[in-house]
Amino acid sequence: IILDMQKFSLFNNDLRKIRLFAKLTSELYPERCIGVAVNADVVTTIMWNLFAPLLDQRTRDGVAIFRPGRFEGWLQNTIGLDVCPPSLGGTLSEELPPMS
Repeated sequence: IILDMQKFSLFNNDLRKIRLFAKLTSELYPERCIGVAVNADVVTTIMWNLFAPLLDQRTRDGVAIFRPGRFEGWLQNTIGLDVCPPSLGGTLSEELPPMS
């Protein structure tokens, strides 16, 4: 799961949808679920750093949080840029619509 947080705001997103999506994904594909937040703001990064130690190691290992411009190498090595949209530095020819 790649969550581009560039235009993310608590005011313009339905957190219930995000929670439901995360819950279903982790229940249906627990071994394959990796959560990646790219273009995360300072608040998100700080919150993750505060709460991550409270989570078990397996959960922490399945989450990566990146500030703007610091995720391309991780995406290339972990997922592959051929399956990432151009907005994330990838070469996928078809942009996927925003989740709404």
